[in-house]
Amino acid sequence: GELNNKFSYKYRQRMIQDGKPDYQSFFNATDWLYLTYKINSNFSVTGGKQVVSIGGYEYDAAPIDLYFWSTFWNNVVCYQIGGTVTYTSSNQKHSIGFQVANSPFTTKTLQDIYSYNLIWYGNFGWFNTIYSANRIEFEKNEYINYIALGNRIAVKNFAVELDYMNRFADSQEKLFADYSVIGSLKYVFSDKVKVFAKAGYDENNAQKATDLFIYDRFVVPGTEYFFYGVGVEC
Repeated sequence: GELNNKFSYKYRQRMIQDGKPDYQSFFNATDWLYLTYKINSNFSVTGGKQVVSIGGYEYDAAPIDLYFWSTFWNNVVCYQIGGTVTYTSSNQKHSIGFQVANSPFTTKTLQDIYSYNLIWYGNFGWFNTIYSANRIEFEKNEYINYIALGNRIAVKNFAVELDYMNRFADSQEKLFADYSVIGSLKYVFSDKVKVFAKAGYDENNAQKATDLFIYDRFVVPGTEYFFYGVGVEC
């Protein structure tokens, strides 16, 4: 909703119970609740509980639209308290945001570990992007970094999405040993019928599965996970 021509808000609440005290359960079930201040036609500032800005089309999709998914998507805790500064181009086709938020690796409220996220939403007509560079604390002063590249090509009723994410810790020796690749095809026959196919692969050989100090807690060492599926929506 919009409060006026400068302030707007977004709020999404899940009606769930998880066995925790009512006040804690309610806020945990709040996906996002944030206020945006529009400085001018190009710049805005957002604060509150929001999605951690990580690239990729699988990550960006509404959960209800995903029937099968990557290990990373299944484990990442993506809703956190933070603030974002966003620049939007005058033609409204590109936006670049810088966000500071609680780390998705937090295990309790206000744990004092953070994520620093730079994201670009690009629109070139038939080709669109969701790219990000992320530096994320998984423990105090211990960081893992993401390069996430989401690509979408859409021509008439046909769309292809291809995501690649590389994850690497500061002390990691192998640079391309922890990654995810996800691809999907979609064809819309009409406003009532859509067919799709999706496949993906997560791998983490950056460490041994028996190592005591683990860098990546979402796609743990030793993971080699391939998934695929097809479907029809009517």
